[in-house]
Amino acid sequence: SFAVGLFFTADFQKNPVSFFRWGDELAKKFTFRFEKAGLTGKWKLRDVWRQQDLGEFEASYETEINFRGVVLLRMYPV
Repeated sequence: SFAVGLFFTADFQKNPVSFFRWGDELAKKFTFRFEKAGLTGKWKLRDVWRQQDLGEFEASYETEINFRGVVLLRMYPV
């Protein structure tokens, strides 16, 4: 299996405002394309933080990530 961390860093540290804005930022959709990580085929995914099985996915997985948040996945080949 593999562990994959998806991070939403946005424009943090690129301008002074990024250090002071907390709480009003919106989550964004993120698509993790397996081929960009060198992974092919079908994968069973588990959200490590929520301790939930997410199902089987092929080619990509789409999720929302909170501002400065992390989604941690464990991936098992099917």
